[in-house]
Amino acid sequence: MELAHRVRTIPLFEFVSVDELFRMALVGEEARHPAGRELCHPGALPEHVEFLIEGAVHATDATGTTREIAAPAALGVEEVLQGAPPSVV
Repeated sequence: MELAHRVRTIPLFEFVSVDELFRMALVGEEARHPAGRELCHPGALPEHVEFLIEGAVHATDATGTTREIAAPAALGVEEVLQGAPPSVV
């Protein structure tokens, strides 16, 4: 129940029904990553979308500019849908 509520805070899922949120929670996998872990290697095609429901990540673009992305956020949606390398890592 709590996971579905936390996923709903991501703007992409604001209007998704509660039933759909529970279905996504059932097929998804919750993971916690240690600080400093690379989630996507530059130039590699992402295999899945990451939904950041707490904490923050640092994303670096092709020019080397780094920015912080704070929860709630969906990471890699466009890249996975387009089959393109990430624009930030």
